Amino acid sequence: MTKKCNTKNNLNVKKRVVILSGLLVLLLSIGSSIAIADTNLSDNNKVSQLAFAPKNPDFVKYQQEKISSQPSINGHKTGLFPTIVDLSHLRTVSGSTVSYPARYDLRTLNKVTPVKDQGKAGTCWTFATYGSLESYLMPGKSWDFSENNLKNVLSSDAPEGFDYSDGGNILMSTAYLARWSGPVKESNDPYSDSSVYSSDELRLPVYQHVQNVLVLPGRQGSKDNNEIKSAIEKYGAVDTGIYTGGDDFDDCYSNDTNSFYYDGSSYSDHAVTIVGWDDSYDKNNFTHVPPGNGAFIVKNSWGTGFGENGYFYVSYYDSNIGNTNAVFTAENTDNYKNIYQYDPLGWVTDCGKEDTSTTLWGANIFTAKSDEVLKAVSFYTTDSNCKYILYIYTDVSSSPVTQAGPVISKSGKIPYAGYHTIPLDSKVNLKAGQKFSVVLKLTTSGYGYPIALEMPSSGYSSKATANAGESFISSDGQTWGDITTYATDANVCIKAFTTTGSTSPVADFSANPTSGNAPLKVTFADKSTGSPTSWKWDFGDGSKSYVQNPTHKYSKAGVYTVSLTAKNTKGSNTVTKKGYIKVVTKPVAAFSASPTSGKTPLKVTFTDKSTGTPTSWFWNFGDGSKSYLQNPTHKYSKAGTYTVSLIVKNAAGRNSVTKTKYIKVITKPVAAFSASPTSGKTPLKVTFTDKSTGTPAAWKWDFGDGSKSYHQNPVHKYSKAGTYTVSLTVKNAAGRNSVTKTKYIKVVTKPVAAFSASPTSGKSPLNVKFTDKSTGTLAAWKWDFGDGSKSFAKNPVHKYSKAGTYTVSLTVKNTAGINTKTISGYITVKK
Repeated sequence: MTKKCNTKNNLNVKKRVVILSGLLVLLLSIGSSIAIADTNLSDNNKVSQLAFAPKNPDFVKYQQEKISSQPSINGHKTGLFPTIVDLSHLRTVSGSTVSYPARYDLRTLNKVTPVKDQGKAGTCWTFATYGSLESYLMPGKSWDFSENNLKNVLSSDAPEGFDYSDGGNILMSTAYLARWSGPVKESNDPYSDSSVYSSDELRLPVYQHVQNVLVLPGRQGSKDNNEIKSAIEKYGAVDTGIYTGGDDFDDCYSNDTNSFYYDGSSYSDHAVTIVGWDDSYDKNNFTHVPPGNGAFIVKNSWGTGFGENGYFYVSYYDSNIGNTNAVFTAENTDNYKNIYQYDPLGWVTDCGKEDTSTTLWGANIFTAKSDEVLKAVSFYTTDSNCKYILYIYTDVSSSPVTQAGPVISKSGKIPYAGYHTIPLDSKVNLKAGQKFSVVLKLTTSGYGYPIALEMPSSGYSSKATANAGESFISSDGQTWGDITTYATDANVCIKAFTTTGSTSPVADFSANPTSGNAPLKVTFADKSTGSPTSWKWDFGDGSKSYVQNPTHKYSKAGVYTVSLTAKNTKGSNTVTKKGYIKVVTKPVAAFSASPTSGKTPLKVTFTDKSTGTPTSWFWNFGDGSKSYLQNPTHKYSKAGTYTVSLIVKNAAGRNSVTKTKYIKVITKPVAAFSASPTSGKTPLKVTFTDKSTGTPAAWKWDFGDGSKSYHQNPVHKYSKAGTYTVSLTVKNAAGRNSVTKTKYIKVVTKPVAAFSASPTSGKSPLNVKFTDKSTGTLAAWKWDFGDGSKSFAKNPVHKYSKAGTYTVSLTVKNTAGINTKTISGYITVKK
């Protein structure tokens, strides 16, 4: 009996007020009492006005159950553990319920980087993080970021690491990226599953600034997939988790169809990225059949030897996939020069008022290091569809607000929970040493813990530190309390971003359209920041332009790389978008395969040879299987001759090619044959027919008369009478087999009748035994005993009842003819 695969049920845990560790204070009115919370989450101290969200129940369970190493599946540790923050309250983002195509695959859009192998380390979460981030940045540029640096810089051995040497999750990745520790290039810190320290971690250049991380709400059922589909279409691959089934992995995963389905109650232990979906994926492809069709297309980190070149299909009915999801996005590092922050470990908990109201204020005070311009701020939202109001104050002292009021404010609504950067609408000039504050009023859509905090939590973030005068909390935006007065080492998760005075431009652009039929007219729009005064475009086909927003006509089909150099008095900057413009003609389908024949199971690599720059591919392998990859590898499990077809498509049209009986898959043959006729008179011409299975490639016949043949269906003439044994041996690349039919062919001549009797005389009644002595392979006998009696037996016994002398005759017959022998007065019967 197949074991049932178990996943975590998405329970909505009713948030109860947790009395927190000596952490914060809300001063609701002047003179109101200050409540102190116990830093060890003790229930002995009463906190009347501030409450903290309970930890994620799955995280608590994980810490209770945690062992020294994660389970090993297919030689890989699982590596993912639940977030400390409970995200189960997140709900659908308004406006995301639209229709989507039945199938969508980022691989066909050049929006997925190559599959990697995490080896024996529990680092799947780092590969899922960068699987999402690298996908977001494509197809403009294909990055390869260092998972090694991400795992090592966040490990317990690092100065600003978590309390883990192995394993992680999306909030840990977010903390690392949001603080600008990464991403660094793979080439600068190559992956090693056994390394625990990155020696250059403080000196390696960071190549992108991660300013926004979207935490998608968990699926509420098997059909609740629009949030994930929307994110994939808009941003790229989605980081998510599955439960591998532990020791029952093989019961959940099918090697034949590369499909996975788990329906139990365990929390997720393995991070992957969703790169597409197929609403029609057959439920019968799963080892444990789900209630309906449909599957996500998932990129794994176990190397290309796993699944379909590193990818597999997870059922919509899987109970873990899509429960905790994130999309990582990034910008060029020219956007901001400096970052001000107190929360290197990021979002550890969130807090609210004890009455569970949905609005709370938080603030951080920073000191400018030099003459700078404040350009943007960032913070975490703890719920879907949060409303915010930001205020910037300058020349603050011990409070984040001043009587002079804010120098700038901005409000808005953020659809997704997660980490968000808000660019300011106007510049705020800062002088070296000047104190400024970022004040945040945050209102959730119903969640009672609006403000995200970093603080120590035993076994998770014990390295969190804080100082007095940094972070503040308020219920009304007027009366503020310093967190460290009441809770040591806690900070509000707010950051600020500056540039240093006037800067050189940061080049950027867009184009419309980016693909189409030749000739293609494209309008380019300058998106550069930093007020450039001149522009230089290179369209990739030998043409250039110096206007800000040019229109260019591509006359020939091709894939073109476009670059823009923007310049002002401070300097210049160039951005290049590789393969950005695709000008197409109708494609012409063509392909090859290797090998095209062999024994089962036969793994065949198909190579697209089509011209005309196709953008999508549809393969039909002839055995009921299909693929949408450009160059798939397919395994034929059954013997047969298969016709393969390929359909290619681009914006200009589609074309197909079919190769009939192209793939020949064989098994060891089983010899069998028939013959017609199998008997007859000399000379006898016999037609032999091969009935063998398994697609033989060679035949050897032995006709039993010394003659042989190597034809599949020979005709042989037997010249002499006799009974012949015939054998056939068949052979192919898989092996050989023989069959022999003993005394199968009977060749006869015209018979010669002869017989004897005993006794030939005696008294009546006389029993006489007649013995056939005929020659010539007889088929029938007819006796006439002379007394009116007859027999058709070969050797009959006849009783003579009356005296007399009797003449006996025997007629014999076969296919060659008939002959009669008569002996007159042969039997004498006396009284």
